[in-house]
Amino acid sequence: MRSRRHRRFPTVAPALSLVICTRNRAHRLDRTLAAVASIETSQPWEVVVVDNASTDETSQVVEHARGASRVPMSLVHEPEKGVSRARNAGWRSASSDVVAYVDDDCYPAADYVDRVLECFEGDGELGYLGGAVLPFDEKAARVTIVAETRPFEIRPGGFVTPGLMICANLAFRRRALAEIDGFDVTFGYGAGFPGGTDAVIEDLDAAARVSAAGWRGRYEPRVVVHHDHGRQPGSAVESLERGYDIGRGAFYAKAALDSRLRRTYLVGWARLTAGRVRRREHPRTVGRELAGAARYLATRTRR
Repeated sequence: MRSRRHRRFPTVAPALSLVICTRNRAHRLDRTLAAVASIETSQPWEVVVVDNASTDETSQVVEHARGASRVPMSLVHEPEKGVSRARNAGWRSASSDVVAYVDDDCYPAADYVDRVLECFEGDGELGYLGGAVLPFDEKAARVTIVAETRPFEIRPGGFVTPGLMICANLAFRRRALAEIDGFDVTFGYGAGFPGGTDAVIEDLDAAARVSAAGWRGRYEPRVVVHHDHGRQPGSAVESLERGYDIGRGAFYAKAALDSRLRRTYLVGWARLTAGRVRRREHPRTVGRELAGAARYLATRTRR
């Protein structure tokens, strides 16, 4: 009797590659892979799990899930820490032209694959697609959530609003990622950004560069994942928000150095900042963004 671990799948090219990057979160990954196993579609697809230098039972969790999987599942090892490095290893290992990312604490809806593919298959110029990231636990802190209910499109070279395209639920055309050489390893958890704070904005940066390369973007609220981040209001959330503020500032500084992005994002940053000042919202945010910009510019100067 053949072991399920070595089951063979039909040699049909997948229409979608679902990439899940993880590091030392085997207990969360197990629940995510269980949700992934519940996805229903007639389309061929695959799962790519990227282990980013884990020291826990991540490999065993993936091997167990792979043995029971109804679709091809591969485990890729990225030994150098940094979620952007893991995301790059994911798309480079993917077999399809549509690469979708969900985080290792997110649960895709049962129709996830079909909803993503219907957007890309109907639009050959679509380079990236964001979807809804809804809370799994309504009592958890309202962070890393995208609850916009209206679909919208972003023209090539247009402004990608920070926080509306996040890698908890974000898909790209593989050719678009290849055109920009993937995610910037300066950004994202584990990148070692100067100042000891992770610049968690690699998703915005990638989407903006794909847009600048001439691809259209789209947000579709029917593409749904539920985020089980488990954070409660308090110091952990405050630290996360500081990281986002610093990351945005770093991204804006990077955009200012890119002639394709400069005007769009400096004008957009100014408008968002003016709006915060008028509403007297989060007065420290602007200071943190400026600090992030300064840190990024200092890093570039030392290169």
